[in-house]
Amino acid sequence: MKLRSHLVLLIVVAIIPAVAVSAVALYFFAAQTKTTVETSLVDTARALSLAVERDVRSTVSALHVLADSADLKRGDLRAFHEHAAPVLRAWPAWDNLVVLDLAGQELVDPSVRFGAPLPKIHAPRLSDSAMRAGFAVSEVGTGPVTSAATIAVQVPVSIDGEIRYMLAASLRTDALADLLTEQRVPAGTVGTLVDRNKIVLARTGGGERAVGQPAPSDLADNVSEMAEGHFSTVRGEGQPVFVAFSTSPVTGWTIALSTPRSALSQPFESSLKLFGGGALLVISLGVVVALMLSRRVSSSLRSLASAAAAMNSGAPVRVPRSRVQEVKAIGEALLAVHRERERSEEHRALLLADAEHRRRAAESLNDVKALVSESLEPESVAQAVVNAMARLLGAPMVVLYRTDPDSSDLVLVSEVGAPERRGWHIPRATGTVAMALETGTPVQSADVLTDPRITLEDRLRADIERSQYRAAFAVPLMVRGTAIGSLMVGDGIGRIYADEEIDLAQTFAHHAAIAMNNARLYQELRAAYDKLSVAQQQLLQAQKMEAVGRLAGGIAHDFNNLITVISGRSVMLMRELGPDHPSRRKIEIIQSTADRAADITRQLLAFSRKQLLAPKRLNVNEQVRAMLPVLERLLGEDITVTFLPDVDSGTVLADPAQIDQVLVNLLVNARDAMPRGGRIELCTANVSLTRDDLGAESEAVPGPYVMLSVQDTGEGMDAATLERIFEPFFTTKAMNRGTGLGLATVYGIIKQSGGQIVVDSQVGLGTTFRIYLPSVAADVRPDAPGPNGIAAGGRETILIVEDEPDVSEFARDALVLYGYTVLSATSPNEALAIARRHRDDIDVVLTDVVMPGMSGRELANRIAEICPRARVAYMSGYTEDAIVRRGVHSAEIPFIAKPFTADSLAHHLRTVLDGEPVAAGR
Repeated sequence: MKLRSHLVLLIVVAIIPAVAVSAVALYFFAAQTKTTVETSLVDTARALSLAVERDVRSTVSALHVLADSADLKRGDLRAFHEHAAPVLRAWPAWDNLVVLDLAGQELVDPSVRFGAPLPKIHAPRLSDSAMRAGFAVSEVGTGPVTSAATIAVQVPVSIDGEIRYMLAASLRTDALADLLTEQRVPAGTVGTLVDRNKIVLARTGGGERAVGQPAPSDLADNVSEMAEGHFSTVRGEGQPVFVAFSTSPVTGWTIALSTPRSALSQPFESSLKLFGGGALLVISLGVVVALMLSRRVSSSLRSLASAAAAMNSGAPVRVPRSRVQEVKAIGEALLAVHRERERSEEHRALLLADAEHRRRAAESLNDVKALVSESLEPESVAQAVVNAMARLLGAPMVVLYRTDPDSSDLVLVSEVGAPERRGWHIPRATGTVAMALETGTPVQSADVLTDPRITLEDRLRADIERSQYRAAFAVPLMVRGTAIGSLMVGDGIGRIYADEEIDLAQTFAHHAAIAMNNARLYQELRAAYDKLSVAQQQLLQAQKMEAVGRLAGGIAHDFNNLITVISGRSVMLMRELGPDHPSRRKIEIIQSTADRAADITRQLLAFSRKQLLAPKRLNVNEQVRAMLPVLERLLGEDITVTFLPDVDSGTVLADPAQIDQVLVNLLVNARDAMPRGGRIELCTANVSLTRDDLGAESEAVPGPYVMLSVQDTGEGMDAATLERIFEPFFTTKAMNRGTGLGLATVYGIIKQSGGQIVVDSQVGLGTTFRIYLPSVAADVRPDAPGPNGIAAGGRETILIVEDEPDVSEFARDALVLYGYTVLSATSPNEALAIARRHRDDIDVVLTDVVMPGMSGRELANRIAEICPRARVAYMSGYTEDAIVRRGVHSAEIPFIAKPFTADSLAHHLRTVLDGEPVAAGR
């Protein structure tokens, strides 16, 4: 069989299945179209049902509005007649509008003159369902005005909750028929409106005579079975029709659309005729085209056969010119065989060179990866990267920059061919590097000096002009979307790097970025570890201080009560015995021991920061000068003390007694460090401390400070000793030479005063302590007179409330000794009972702060209700925390701390009596 026959058969065989598939598709399309049209008719019937329902509801709504009119509510039928006439004209679908009484007598008819005789009609009462719906619809009747077929719509008129009238409107059925004709339906479609009794209300297509007649039986049967659907039937003239219907759930009326079957199948029949003619035309054209193509292809193939024979014989090859792509391709392939054979050798050599280049790139990349995993030195990785780039790309210059996190400048990390750039810091916004950092993508330029996109710093421009490396590209070093540096490759003017070369540079830049980021993470981790170590040490120290503080707070109360009795009784006993009594020396030893115990208790509270402070504004220079004579006697003649004050030294807020304690402890510590004598130098100065000066872990606040330094020429301390000097009970002195509380006390006082203490020391070179106290404004108010200027005695009545019997007895005896009348109570309830008995006699209530059952502050408030004029003073041996929690410790509230002596107690109460009144409930 010839090629021509093959082509004709091929085209016919190819066309016939397509035609068959199209025919099947057309059949299913026609069936689907038919179903769609039938469904559409049901939807149209439903829409018409809703439209009729809407018209009826509109009439009902209008009637309800009229039924609620004020005229009808008042029974003013004349006024209602006047207002109803324009409403009737506004509703062209209404044949009439009347008001009837419950017996059916028409009372108002806007279509006639008011007062004219009106007929009585049969108007049955509304059913319960109609009452719930608020309206009723009658069967078809004849309109009283136009004699047209109408439907009466009635609504009740209620006055004071009772139905008095019926309001009815006659709705013409031809208005409903107009709704049916407005819908777009297939040609020949007849619309019918049937009420709930299967009586025709309206019909299109010239069926007005059917109005008021029963609906066809097949329609009535189907409507009785379902509210919506469709069925097929045959009309009287033998015409098959398709009927779609839908019933309104509100009115009970049904819309039915009857369409001839021929109207539904007409689109399919037309399409079938068009398809048949088209298929025949396509097959004919296919045969003609096949014959034409076969002739052209056959001629080209014969020419190709001749060309192949000529190639085998060595004769010149002439390839036929053909529009057939395959024939043309075969001819070109014959001509290209020889040239391809030559090119294959050349291509093989290129592949070998490329494979060698890739092998060297892979080796270099593996070396860089190994460095990244083994080294935390980004410089070595960066140098390996630039060396590999210079070797693999044949570039004379390669540099790698990192971004300085502090200044955002670019810092050169490693280079090849640019030794003069070592140590450079260049602005971030210069060169190709700037664009790569800004965009996060590679940037290439054939000449950076003339490229308008690139901004160059003067120093960088001069270096490029000198080196002649004007062609460059840069790739960013990215870590999680952030550029941390850039790799830049430079060469002679005009060089353009291939995409593969830039991709290779990006790969190496990625590993350089990983190395630099790993180094940064390691440094951050190391810094975090160092901070954690410092924090752990501080936490350990704080826990130690807290433990000792709890111990100190726990023993302070009991010790202070005991010391109060021992010390107070010793002083009183010495007064009774006189200076020459043989037992006086023994009592003095008891007194001295009690004072020593009080000092130890205060030191325990001081270094644990639990003591009660009495801060005042004081000048450090004046405080040091006042203590110098005492300090010189304390140190001995072999130690020289020099004071170098700052003439403008500021004012601090601190407890003067505690500052004296700090000076004594520091200078005694310096004395003990100079067993063969030496020099101690005291200095003051105004300084301003920043957060960096104070340290991140310091509790002190940046700002102005007054610095007090104590420098000695003693033996100094090693690093191990320096780390522990502020620990409680740590001492380098011999047994029985120290308690280990001196420097711990200094540390606690300074910290509690809001300051900071720093120590510098070297073995053999002495030690320097620097104390920083916050500077405050100077207090220009005169100091209050001290206790020595106040007469201690008096004749007032004092109520003492103390749960420790020994302390209470001592305080009573001491105040009686000074002439006071004393009332004693050992519990708050006893104190309240005494206050009620002596409400007009008590001048001062001296109460302990912490007592069982009731605090001193609560007791003072209760006594204030009984003795309003009585003043209050508090005493306690507890720590500051316990006192402050009970709301007692403040500058305005009189307070005396245990232990106290008879003199100090008497002076304190005299101050309370002679000072500004502070009521017991204050």
